[in-house]
Amino acid sequence: VAFSANPLNSDLDELVIDSSFGLGESVVDGSIEPDHFLWDKIGHTIIEKKIGDKTQEKKLAPEGGIELYKIDKEKRTQCTLSDKQIKEVADLVCLIELTYGMPMDIEWAYTISKHNPTTDVKDDSNDKSLSKSPNLELKLLQARPITTLFHLDEAMLTLPGSPRVLYFDFNIVSEATTTSPFTHLDMELYTKMSGILMGCPKVNFFPENPRMFFFNSSTRQYANMSLIFKFVTPAYCANLCELMDPYLSDIFKSNECHREKYRSKALPEEMTFYNAWWYLKQFPILKLYKTSSKFKSKSKESKESYLQIYERESIRFKKLCQRGLKKEEGFHKYADELFGTLTDSINEELGALGVVLPLFKELDDKRRNSPSQKERAEYDALCGGYVGDELMEINIAIFRLAKKLSPSIWTEYSHANFRELARRIEANLEGRLSDISDEFLSAWKVFMNNYGFDGKDQMFVSSPRYFDSPEILLARMSHSVGE
Repeated sequence: VAFSANPLNSDLDELVIDSSFGLGESVVDGSIEPDHFLWDKIGHTIIEKKIGDKTQEKKLAPEGGIELYKIDKEKRTQCTLSDKQIKEVADLVCLIELTYGMPMDIEWAYTISKHNPTTDVKDDSNDKSLSKSPNLELKLLQARPITTLFHLDEAMLTLPGSPRVLYFDFNIVSEATTTSPFTHLDMELYTKMSGILMGCPKVNFFPENPRMFFFNSSTRQYANMSLIFKFVTPAYCANLCELMDPYLSDIFKSNECHREKYRSKALPEEMTFYNAWWYLKQFPILKLYKTSSKFKSKSKESKESYLQIYERESIRFKKLCQRGLKKEEGFHKYADELFGTLTDSINEELGALGVVLPLFKELDDKRRNSPSQKERAEYDALCGGYVGDELMEINIAIFRLAKKLSPSIWTEYSHANFRELARRIEANLEGRLSDISDEFLSAWKVFMNNYGFDGKDQMFVSSPRYFDSPEILLARMSHSVGE
């Protein structure tokens, strides 16, 4: 098989070739480790050549069907393609892409020529492929569009042969991953929220300019890692993410994050000393420093003060949610009101990070480096959750709520008709029915009051919540039914 663009990183300047002996079925069904070649479409050179351990090959049986043959040890580590053949396949792949005008997934094969089946193939390359073979002809078997590429905005694409730019998708992170496109409303709210969470509610950290550090595309939010790598190394980024997002840390450690390959040579024209100074002045650095110092020196009093602020703002926030959007004020003003109620508690939390993060860092180090398995397991449990972790609290509440509904009722419904069960619960709450226990109904109301804002995909403003579509909650609850 071959791909006219790299399906692993969506690089349009690279193509990928996988090959093995025998029928191509072995390449795609995972029964062998094929040879893997990465080709530079601009420089017309081999970037990477990895010889797989090809333990078997499939051939057509004379009587029909397929026969499986073992490959001897000497042949299994030989390269299936010479450099000349790799170039020939790459040229064919590029021609197919040019013909269709889009990245293509291609199946190909070398077959023995009917015109001259005994002529040896002469290849001047010094690779370790089979030096003598029957005269082979390259055949195109199938071509179809690649469906797995991550499509970027036009402004993010680089011209063929120009320096590559590496982007990090902000919305693919631990515990909050989504690959679905964001609506304009989602993008505006997340942009506004990012400024508030950084302590700078008036700052837009995500302009619509891919040359800046962080930016909004049409449906996603990105970081320009090429620009960031101008100042810090991938190893620094990996260490920074180790505690909060180990998966992202591993990505920074991978070969894909090659600093010299992607690092920007110069700053964008829009990035001036004046702009940098303006952004720096927006950060409440002194205020955060004082808050952090307060938590370090008077942790108990600071915690009590924070809890009072949080409780006060939570009451205001819930009242605004219950009031809802006024038609005359518009959504933007309503969003500003909602976010404005959280400013003081967020500032306290940002200041407390100076105390909390080193503590978690210490726990994480002991989780990974303690001498005994027992100690590592204990620290792993400490890092896995904490009292007050809202995600864990919601999961526990869902489990307990599911147990309060009679097993006999659960047996009456399947995933296909949980909406009917939701209507039945609503009828009991309104007094039109009385066939569900008061204990469950009371617990249901408490859950909806505390966690009804949650839903299947919390990342999207337009996503239905539990109080909008209670059948979604019932589907989650059903996983906790039984022993």
